[in-house]
Amino acid sequence: MLFSNHKHIPARPTEARAERKKKCNITMLPMDVHLLIRDELLKHIDTTFAHFKAYRTVCKIFDDVWSPVVLSSVSLFPLLRWPTNGNNIHAQFRYLIDGPERFASTRTISIKNWHCLNSDFSLTEAIRQAWKSSAVEGVMTTLALLILAPPVELVKSVIHPLDVPDRARKSWWTYQARRCATLLPQRLNLPNVRCARLFFRDSETKWVISRATRALLALPKLTELELCISGDANTPYMSECLTQITSLRKFTLRAYAVSAKSYATFYPDIESFRAVLARNPNLTHLSLLTAYEKQSDLSELLRDVPADRPLKLEYLALIVQLLRHP
Repeated sequence: MLFSNHKHIPARPTEARAERKKKCNITMLPMDVHLLIRDELLKHIDTTFAHFKAYRTVCKIFDDVWSPVVLSSVSLFPLLRWPTNGNNIHAQFRYLIDGPERFASTRTISIKNWHCLNSDFSLTEAIRQAWKSSAVEGVMTTLALLILAPPVELVKSVIHPLDVPDRARKSWWTYQARRCATLLPQRLNLPNVRCARLFFRDSETKWVISRATRALLALPKLTELELCISGDANTPYMSECLTQITSLRKFTLRAYAVSAKSYATFYPDIESFRAVLARNPNLTHLSLLTAYEKQSDLSELLRDVPADRPLKLEYLALIVQLLRHP
């Protein structure tokens, strides 16, 4: 034959090429190598937290490597405003409750923006806040709440009937999110969280304060608490809710002024937290940072501490500085 002396070189099978490519994949590297790469990227000045979150989405191995970094600090909720789709808040709750194995590396949890869980019309809390304002404003606001608000809501439904389904859907997801919030003390599993940060805006409702503080009961290793409040905060009720926490070693209180009017009108009753200090005998660090020039009465704050079991404070800070709204 004409080509009998030429050897026939068969083409490399597709399976062989795929197998060779698979062996060269970065996912085949040992876990120790992945951890070394992670440590180097953490030191690199050009890498950001957004990059770390993006790495998790590459594959399961990358998710296992970068989850301890991304989930070391968890925030509920990072949103500044109520999202258009209330399902987002409910989805965050479900992710937190149904996936406890994901949060074994979490050390810090921040609870903020829970006002998005309030119902659309909270008459009792609105009247309480109106009563704290000036006399004329308080009377006018209370009358508006009692007389005008229900008809206005009805008129809005009649004038904008197409908005009714969206409002009903939002109310439904709000209800579902509120139900999840009530389950946190029983369902939340964050075994390694040591630091909790609570952010309460001005005019926070009792429902939000109660549910946010009760979530701390699900943190067995909690030793640090940072509380950020406004000048008109309901500090007696906050203190009442926090008395169930008895394992604190570090307590930080930040009191900020929402506006110039708030600065001149209100002052947070910091002494209300005397019961919290008395219930934590192992407290060693106490920090009070306030935007108000009025000095706190430290003797009144420590009044309920038993005389035979005084606090062994190693660090005490009383600082007056300009604090921005968190």
